[in-house]
Order: sequence, then structure tokens, then C-alpha cells
Amino acid sequence: MNRQPESDANTSVPDPFSAITMDVVNVAVLISDLRGVLSQFETMRQSGMTNEEIVDWIQLDETLPDLLAIFPLIEANKQAAIIFGYPTVEDLKKNAAATVVPETLDGIRDYLISIAHGQRDFESDNVYARRDGTKFHCRVRSTRVDTHSQQWAVATIMDISDHVAVGQRLQRTHDRQNVAIETSKLGIWDVDVRSAQVVFDRRYHRMLGYPDGQLNGPSAAARELVHPEDLENTRTWGRQLAAGVVSQIDDSHRLKCGDGNYRWFRCRAEISERSDDGAPLHLVGTLADVDAEVVSRQLLNLEREVLGLLASELSLAESLRHLALGIESVWDNVKCAINLHDPERGTLHEGAAPSLDPAYLEVVDGFVIADLPTVCGRSIERRAFTCIADLNDAPPEFHEILPFYKKLGLQGCWSVPVQVGEQVLATCCVFPLNPRQPTDDERIHLERLAQTAGLLIEADRQASQAASFDLQLRTKDRLESLGKLAGGIAHDFNNLLTVIVANAELIQIQPDGNVVEPASQISSAARLAADLCKKMLTYAGEVPSQLKPLDLSEVATEIVRIVRSGSPVGVDFNMQLHEPLPPVLADHAMISQLILNLVTNAAESVDPQGTVTISTGTEILRDEDLQSFFYSDSMTPGEHVFVRVVDNGDGIAPEVAESIFDPFFTT
Repeated sequence: MNRQPESDANTSVPDPFSAITMDVVNVAVLISDLRGVLSQFETMRQSGMTNEEIVDWIQLDETLPDLLAIFPLIEANKQAAIIFGYPTVEDLKKNAAATVVPETLDGIRDYLISIAHGQRDFESDNVYARRDGTKFHCRVRSTRVDTHSQQWAVATIMDISDHVAVGQRLQRTHDRQNVAIETSKLGIWDVDVRSAQVVFDRRYHRMLGYPDGQLNGPSAAARELVHPEDLENTRTWGRQLAAGVVSQIDDSHRLKCGDGNYRWFRCRAEISERSDDGAPLHLVGTLADVDAEVVSRQLLNLEREVLGLLASELSLAESLRHLALGIESVWDNVKCAINLHDPERGTLHEGAAPSLDPAYLEVVDGFVIADLPTVCGRSIERRAFTCIADLNDAPPEFHEILPFYKKLGLQGCWSVPVQVGEQVLATCCVFPLNPRQPTDDERIHLERLAQTAGLLIEADRQASQAASFDLQLRTKDRLESLGKLAGGIAHDFNNLLTVIVANAELIQIQPDGNVVEPASQISSAARLAADLCKKMLTYAGEVPSQLKPLDLSEVATEIVRIVRSGSPVGVDFNMQLHEPLPPVLADHAMISQLILNLVTNAAESVDPQGTVTISTGTEILRDEDLQSFFYSDSMTPGEHVFVRVVDNGDGIAPEVAESIFDPFFTT
């Protein structure tokens, strides 16, 4: 990102990069003019310079200021101004040069080199300065976009300072762990090749959690401690050592500890004694506990994978499932569940529990936290890590839920709240199959993974809100157009009906009785058409609705009576009406038509022995609940009356469902 030139008549941003377009995108976007840089490189090539020479020239300290001068920032969006701490986009553009610090330069050089090599896409992590002078880490993704005779660099910037800080802290933790491992005493083992007997020292037994001497014996028995997935590899190097093919090995694999859980150990061994003909007689090896190091690396890789899913098309459920399976693959003998939390209702809902019995999800989905103490519920209420290492020793408050846990074969539960800001959006639960307390490292990693789950959930929530807003906007525009159309048609149609009604009434007063009955039918049909026109004009906003207090239970009863008479005898109309129901202010004709359409469609969609359920009642709706309604802009949070029509038919086809709220739509 570089300083803005004082003026350039040809650097206006084309329509695809308009401020409106960029501000819809919820990421920081910067657009720079590439023409000067590309022109400079082309001039250098024409002078005979090779790409390698151009790259060498870019890396000169005195070159960079000149390149920055011809690589101006042209446009940015509001998110970019926010991330750099400027009140407006114009302030950011005027002070673009101030965002560049010495740590930024290497990244800019790398980008310019990629341009020299003809690359269109570039990604790197870099450091920039905010308005207040503080530095922050960011991930920059830049793409070259060509429009007619112009070339642009369109870059998105993501603030990863927290991620980098956590990574640095974890790296320091890993470094300390490595020092501790290297300076600690190691477990020692010795194998007599001829007798195939192995002896382990006291520290080896203690590292794995076995009584002294228990592991000594045939080497085949020792191999039973190796994790099944690592067994073939250990057999291979064991045979190579015994045959003298190699003289030493260095391998990491998992061993089963005394508590039934597997841990990662690093094994180093070499031939310590040979026979006169060179055949191995004894092998000596050391064992170091590297579980924290290996698991940390695996979990960091898992975190990177999951964060990468933010840019994919996977659903939230699929992303959470990927995270839960990753946790289970890293920590042996555990099952993982991520339960979504509704803060307003105080309920849990299905997120991901890929390896748990389906009965778990049946209980969790809609579970009211206040009804029964659970580990997950307590972690939400306390906003803190909550653990029961052994369910057999659980506190009395959890005794009522214990049979359910044990039925699923669970022995313990660790739960971490998934927080975004002040809200707890989920819990990340780990169920060890062997009772045990989590280590400090495991707890730290679980809290980190909970933060990752929070990013997935928050990103999904924001995407859903954006999609809902877009749908409402498009629907509103469509309805406005249809309203104008309906108004025009209604006016013309009503003029014709006026003539029809007047002439029909004249015919009725004629003494000739042969025309009275047809004229009466004309008049009735015309008046029905006039009623239709009135509805169309009401929809268009040109005739006010006749609003009055109505009991929707009474209206629904009246409608069902009409529909039942024209439906097959076997159709069951199940009435679940709330009485007394608060009155609502509505147009009787329009609300009757609405309920009539719903009940009629339901009755026609079921089998001759099908069921149509009509229910009424009240429900308290929140702001987020209203966002799923088509007319949410005219609704306010609070208590609402509802009419619900449900049938057991085949449902509405997706292509039809998209149009069911269009006025006058019919199949």
C-alpha cells in the first residue's frame, strides 16, 4: 500500500470497483494502479534486462521509493479505513504512505517481484501501521484485474494480529517444551537380540505409568504397547536394526500408557554390541515424551485447516463436523461434540457430534439448560472451562444426568464455552473414553479450538444475516413493481365492469322475462369481479383496507367449515386453536382469503386419508427471529399471534417455494 498521487485523470475506479460494491463486502479492500509499475518493467525489458536483473533491481534499497511512487493507492472501502484506524476512506488514501513501516518493505518487494514474474495472484503475511502508530499483522491477498487499458491490483486485508500473537505464544511454549524434553532424563531400554528379551529402566516405566519391571520380557510383548496405526513402521525399523541393515534409528510413535490412553514418544536406538562376524547382539535406546509437541503441531494444523474452511462453500454443520473429527483424530480415545447455544432461549442445539450415538443429538437439540444441570450447561453459565474427570465421582448436582452419559459409554466430560464478544454461542465438549483430567496443554488447546469454532459460527451468522437482508431487499423491489402493475390493471378492469353492471341492471328492469336470469348472472359475476378489483386496488395501496379487531381462531373455524365441505371425506382437519386468542387488527376479507388459500392448498396436497392441522396461538419473537420473515421491516419484537397450517403431503417443490409470496402467484 503506497501514497496517493496528487492527481491523475485516468485513475478513476471503474464500475466493478465502485464504493457501493466494495462496501457490501465485509472485508478490507484496497485498489492500486498497476500501470506505472508494469510500464516500468516493460521499459526495462525492452532495454534488454532479464527478469532476474529486474528482480535484483527491485531488491535495491534505493529502488523501492521510486516504485512506490508509481504504484499509488486509488481506492479503498470503509472496512479498510476501519482496520487502519482512519475515520474515512479519504483520510486513509491521503495518509497511505504512513501505513508503511520498515517491516512492510520485504513484503512489498516480494509482491513487486511476483508482478515482474507475471503472476496475477499473490498472498503474504505482512506488517502495517495504524493511524495511531501501532503495528499490526495482516494477511494480504492481491489479484491483478485488467479493465480495458487499465491494470489494477485489488487486495483484501485481514487482521491476523491475534492469531500471530497466539502463534508466537504457542511457539514460545513449544520452545520451552523442547528445552525441557532435551534437558530431562530419558527412559532407557536394552534388547538382547538373540533371546529377544527387552529390559526397561525405572524412568521408562514411570513415563508410561506402569509399575517398575512390569514391561520387562519378550520384545513381542513390548510391541503390543504400540498404537495399531504405528505398529508396521516400528516393526520395519526393528527388523532393520536386528538384521544390521541400519545401525541407528530415530522415530516417533504412540505407546499405550498405564491409564489406557496413548501418548507420543520419540524413540532413538542404535546397535551397542556386535558379534565377531558383525551381527547385532544388543540394541540400546532412549525414550522421550514428545506428546505435547506432536499434539500441538497437529492441532495447529487442524486450526489452519478449519480457518481455511471460512473461504469454502461448506455449511456450518460440515465445518463443525470437520473440526470435531479433527479433535478426535488428534486425541485418542475421545469423542467430541460441538453444541450450539441460543442465548435468548437458553437452549442447546445440534452442531456436530460425528462419533456420538444419535441419542445424544436427540437429547441435545432443544435442551433447556435451566431444566437439568449438565457439564455443558455449567460451562455456559460460568463462561469457563468445566470438567468432570470421572463421571463415577461427579458432584451430586450432576447425578440426574449421569445415566444418560453412561448409557452412551462416556466416562468423563470437558467443556469449554465458545464465546464471541459477550455472547456464548456454543460449547466445545470432549468426552474421554477413559476417565482422566486434561493436561494443562490439552486445556489450552481446547480453548484455542473453541475460539476457532466461534469464528466459524460467527462467520455463518453474518453470512445468514447478509443473505436475509438481500432477499428482503429483492422481495421488496419485486412487490413494489407488482403493486404498480396490479393498480393499473385494476383501474382499467373496474371501468369495464362499471359498464357491464350498468347494462345488466337495465336489462333486469325490462318487462321481457327471458333476459332477467342471464342478466342476474351477469350482475353477480360482475360484482365478484369488482370485489377482485377492490382487493387488487387495496394491494396497490389505492383503497384503504377495512381493518377491525378479529379473533383468528374464529376466522380459521369459519374457513375450515367451508373447505371441509368440498374435500374428500377421509381428510382429517385437526383443529388446535388457542382460546381465548388476543384480537388482531386486520381486514376480514383479506385475512379470510389468506387462510382459505393455505387450508385449501393443504387439503388438496394430502392423500384422501391425509391430515391437515390448523393451529393458532401466540409467540414472543426477537429481533433475530424477525429477520427470517419477508415483511420483517414492518414488524417489531414482542408477542405476536400466529395461524399455522401443516399437512402431511409431499411438500412444495423448491422452484415453486421461491414464488409463494409473490402476489397473485398460482400454479
